[in-house]
Amino acid sequence: MSYQRMNDKRNLKETEGVRIIYDSCSERCCFSKYRISDDQLEALNILRSRSRIPFNKENLVHSELLKQYWKINFPELEFPADGKSEKWKEIGFQGKDPSTDFRGAGFFGLEQLVFLSSTYPQEYKAMLEAANNYSFAISVLNITHLLMCYFQLHKLTAVGITGGKTLGIRYLQCFCRLNAVSLDTINELYVAAVIKMHDTWKDMNKVKKLNVMQFSAAILAAGDFVVSLLESQPEDILQLKKLAFA
Repeated sequence: MSYQRMNDKRNLKETEGVRIIYDSCSERCCFSKYRISDDQLEALNILRSRSRIPFNKENLVHSELLKQYWKINFPELEFPADGKSEKWKEIGFQGKDPSTDFRGAGFFGLEQLVFLSSTYPQEYKAMLEAANNYSFAISVLNITHLLMCYFQLHKLTAVGITGGKTLGIRYLQCFCRLNAVSLDTINELYVAAVIKMHDTWKDMNKVKKLNVMQFSAAILAAGDFVVSLLESQPEDILQLKKLAFA
């Protein structure tokens, strides 16, 4: 068995579409303990394919989901015919055409925004109302991109993100085990990360006034929280949610 050296001096091995990264010699020696089964790999590949779909505003499915997200945020307003509106800026998009902000996270980024806002409406509304010194939508799309990096969902040629890295085998195996049982695993990790990001930024601002250039620290904290959840090796998604909201 041959190994390549990575820039961060961790070992990497190619195996059936998954890059296995060992954070320690003990992990490498106990490879069977962290084995990813064929079923788990298949589920990961399904998620990988789904998460790589670029957002296309001409696609009816995509435009309908964007319309659903609009209705969640602006229930009293009609969805603009061309999808463009200054109202998008109120929830943290960069301009009046939100499609330009989905270039990194793709259609999956929109799916996760809808999951967050529809499954956790109270938490979503509270964060959105308190996000008066950072762009909420853009920031949570960065969380989607971060998780895509963590779990090898993005293409190898994709542009990186602050904190973006492939997680070690014990974390990847835990994720694959949970994901094979529930496809909402990544969505629940996403929600946990978004809430952690928001709370971290809020706490940071209590100490001193910060600017958006320092926001990467909150994203890094969110990523570390995801790692800590997987470190706990939850048995199923219910236990994962309990740990996330403990």
